[in-house]
Amino acid sequence: MTLNFPDAFQQAKNENRLPIIGYLPVGFPTPDEFVSAVEVSSKAGMDILEVGMPAKNPRFDGEVIRKAQEEVRGLGIGMDRALELGAFAVCKAKCTGLAMMYGEDLIEYGVDRMINRCASLGMAGILSVALEIEEWKDIAQLGRTANLETIPLITPEMESPTIVDLLKYAGGYLYLVSREGPSGGHAEFGSRLKERIQEVKSLASDYDLPLAIGFGIRTPEDVIRLRNIGADAIIVGTALIEAAMIGEKALSDFVASLRDAAHY
Repeated sequence: MTLNFPDAFQQAKNENRLPIIGYLPVGFPTPDEFVSAVEVSSKAGMDILEVGMPAKNPRFDGEVIRKAQEEVRGLGIGMDRALELGAFAVCKAKCTGLAMMYGEDLIEYGVDRMINRCASLGMAGILSVALEIEEWKDIAQLGRTANLETIPLITPEMESPTIVDLLKYAGGYLYLVSREGPSGGHAEFGSRLKERIQEVKSLASDYDLPLAIGFGIRTPEDVIRLRNIGADAIIVGTALIEAAMIGEKALSDFVASLRDAAHY
């Protein structure tokens, strides 16, 4: 059993810092190395892991994640194995874990089946992208019956009425995408994003849901900028994978640098 989201956020708050949320494709580059990378990241300061489930068409991701997903497929890791491996890794690392996947892969696997498996394996939540709003709401309602939090992805083009609709069913935290385009590219963390953060926080003022920012975070300086414009948590994926590919020391040093920058 992993920590739940409130515990993970409170633990970071007790250390006077923003939580660090990481993303790693499950089983990459090998199952053993994936488990080690999660443990190293957790020890260095990662609080929550978005466990990247196998994706047949990771079209919203950049080159690094697409290549990693391709290698995972080459290893023959399917959804069942990925869920078991992801749950084992976050349990061993003593961090909070959630399953992250594309909507079409979730539907192909089976929504009820996915929710039941995540709940039974001790995952704290589920994050599914590229779904129609009504589909996402149905999944969130099913998740609640299994005490599984469903994290919404708030994109740059998403309008206020849609965000308000999602908030009624959301759990865990809110994932705010910092910019348009695929993951992994550069992002500007300036006045435009600050206004968007303020807008979403205003809409979510009646909900106890931290606002986490993802896409384009690569350096401690990025973390400081986001902390200063109102982020409640930091999400890092591509840069985390790149550090893991270099080696355990590089990964540990990278996560620790983000953790240090997250202090307020």
